[in-house]
Parts: sequence; structure tokens; C-alpha cells
Amino acid sequence: RYRSYAGYIIPYIELKFDKGAMCQLTTGPMVGMEQQKELQKSVIHEMLENHDYYNVLVKCSEIPVRY
Repeated sequence: RYRSYAGYIIPYIELKFDKGAMCQLTTGPMVGMEQQKELQKSVIHEMLENHDYYNVLVKCSEIPVRY
């Protein structure tokens, strides 16, 4: 399958698995203030719950961003 983002076409594979199998989601490194990171985590958590993924820990990567 394919999706578009910022003018690019990005291929992806759609996977199906038991929703109870996911216990943690780690976002990629982000630039920004801690408040922005916490807001992003709460939005992701809300999205997961809207898709029936409950009790999933959402955390930000500890890896520093490099350019």
C-alpha cells in the first residue's frame, strides 16, 4: 500500500495483530519543549484508545535529535 506525506509517496505494509499484544509505543526523537512532547504523547494515547488499544504506555525516544 502507499500513502502520501509532504509531497512524497511512501510505501507501507499493513499488519494485523491482536490488540492486546501492544503494551508500549515509543515515538521517534522530537525537537521541542517538554510540554510539546507531553501533548504529543497524550494525543497518541487518545488515538490508540479510539482504536481500542488500551493500557498502552506511550513514551518519547531518549535518542537525541541530530541534523
